[in-house]
Amino acid sequence: MTTMDDRPFPALLNQVTIAIIMSGFVLLLGLWPIYPVGSQITNFRISAVVISLLLSFFLGIIVYILTRTGEAVLVQRGVMKGHKEVFEEILRDPEKLSEESTKVFYSILESQYDTERENVKDNLADFYNLVLSTVLQSQYGLSQTLLGIYILSRGVLLVFPALIVIYAIFPTQYPSSTLSALCLGLLIVFFFGYQRFQKYYVQLLITDFVVTGNALADQ
Repeated sequence: MTTMDDRPFPALLNQVTIAIIMSGFVLLLGLWPIYPVGSQITNFRISAVVISLLLSFFLGIIVYILTRTGEAVLVQRGVMKGHKEVFEEILRDPEKLSEESTKVFYSILESQYDTERENVKDNLADFYNLVLSTVLQSQYGLSQTLLGIYILSRGVLLVFPALIVIYAIFPTQYPSSTLSALCLGLLIVFFFGYQRFQKYYVQLLITDFVVTGNALADQ
């Protein structure tokens, strides 16, 4: 059985890196229609792959920084809820998490940190980081997969509007109206995904923490 010490890298590193690269790749792919039709980059297949990966990662980092900063500003201004706020909301609402899961969750935190349940309930936002850290070091990472999808969805919410503007400014190989309509359709799909995956991620994070806590208790 794999233990925490057997995992050289936390699950979050892999999921976030993949999400960043994919965000950058979507932007890179979206820019392709403005390239000259006779582009010879396909003649250098290995070089093209390497260059595409590097550009995707670089562009993805920029997208990640901009969207993460923008999201933090919106959370601070109360326009939307952050992970910590959703974490508190789910644990305080019996309809969003089963009673049994909630009881086990609180019991594990009480035991691990030698504290009272009321203290946990009064400081859920602070315990979010402890829960996240515990899950990242464990072998249970389904919630981190959803976090990766969430980060990708957040990233393309910036990428697609940017591409629509670019198509309106620069000449393209294909009708700009068609490209813009495609981007708009995908933007709507990912917007709904962005809204939903945050809740699903936090719910699974709590479940992963419960499973992790039980596994550690059995060791």
